[in-house]
Amino acid sequence: MPKGKSIEKPSVKDTFFLGSVVSCLPGRSISFITSRKRYSFRFKLVFQSGVSKSIQRGGFPTRKAAQLARDDALIQICRKQFVPYSYTVKEFYDYWLWYYMWDEKDISYNTYMTYRNIILNYIDPALGTISLPSLKRKDLIQVLLGIPSPNVRRLACAVVSSSMQVARDRNYISCNIAMKITAEVNRLKRTEEQRLMSTPAARKQTAKVYSSAQLSRLQNVCRQEEPSLYLPMLLAAATGLRVSELRALKYDNIDFLNKCASIETQLGRTKDADPDKNYHSMQFQEKKLKTINSRRKIVLPDYVLTEILLERQRYEHNRATEPDFCDLGYVCCRKNGLPYGQNFYKKPYQRLLKKYNFPKIDWRKLRNSNATILANEKVSMKAISKNLGHSSPGFTNTVYVEHQPLVYDLSRQMEEYVLLHGLLPESPAKRSSKVNAFPDDSAYMKYFSDKI
Repeated sequence: MPKGKSIEKPSVKDTFFLGSVVSCLPGRSISFITSRKRYSFRFKLVFQSGVSKSIQRGGFPTRKAAQLARDDALIQICRKQFVPYSYTVKEFYDYWLWYYMWDEKDISYNTYMTYRNIILNYIDPALGTISLPSLKRKDLIQVLLGIPSPNVRRLACAVVSSSMQVARDRNYISCNIAMKITAEVNRLKRTEEQRLMSTPAARKQTAKVYSSAQLSRLQNVCRQEEPSLYLPMLLAAATGLRVSELRALKYDNIDFLNKCASIETQLGRTKDADPDKNYHSMQFQEKKLKTINSRRKIVLPDYVLTEILLERQRYEHNRATEPDFCDLGYVCCRKNGLPYGQNFYKKPYQRLLKKYNFPKIDWRKLRNSNATILANEKVSMKAISKNLGHSSPGFTNTVYVEHQPLVYDLSRQMEEYVLLHGLLPESPAKRSSKVNAFPDDSAYMKYFSDKI
């Protein structure tokens, strides 16, 4: 078994840990550097960590220019806008991810991997060498608009918004250039999508959730073509379980009499995982749920309970026949009893979508499909939110339920208005048939003879 990879933090500059600027101790006013024939000024900054550092700014051709720059710097310090040190975008995100988010904010391993992939795949390649104080808002927007996946783009907007606020609070930049950037990116993306929605092919590609008919057909072909994926798909589509929750579901969590299941844990890698263990041991660690509201009971439909009972029969058969069987009690597991890996669904699911020409919708969108179908059936949004493990119905309705645009049929009202005001054109039969004929020659001759 290959060993798991340990978290190796990159080294960063010590000045990242000084904190924000608290106060300033001005030194002598202006000094002249003879070797460079330029003026400079120096003062001492006191940082939030209690450390004092001397800062020098130079390169000014005249004493007056140095004095103006010094006064401007003091004003920036009073306004908490002075940037004492300059970093590249890559240096800043190395600090933000590994030292601020991982150490200070204590994010989970999955969140860490999500942020890491966004930074390494999109932010660093495009902006890594740019100086952080010279970074422009348009640069960030260009990177975010270039992310093809809506889910990844949404998370990337959150990464940029959060990180730029940290940079502003700690005086790495003078102002937050990412204020309300998510709304602007969404507006620009909607404009672009509306322009591309002119063809049926484009509309098909932009499908975000499955309909109930599509889900039924997908489950039928899955049962025939990929039987090992059938029960996980049923659970995901019928209950809205997350992949990590689905993998951790055990037979002990299921109440067959009351037709419900208790969601108490999830499978994945924890922050304190031992890198000397093999990869599978690291990925199969039981850990606490994502949020407090994730601990819940979900209702299981009869057809899902039936499939769980059938799977239990296969489980008992494998336990009796497989010599290396691990009796761990997982509902969705391999033939040897071990739970599935975190990406177990990807290859068979992609094969189904490609073979039967289904819309390219991510597996995680089965949660959205579940919420949307229940909302269309007039199920209470509070019940849907509770079933998905969310904190508020408003969040579920906004993020997980896909709403069709309202279309109003005003043809009857328009017809009544037109008839009432007589706005219809006259029919050809009612139009005047009078012809304006030109006069003959005698009329012209009579006219000119009278003039003579």
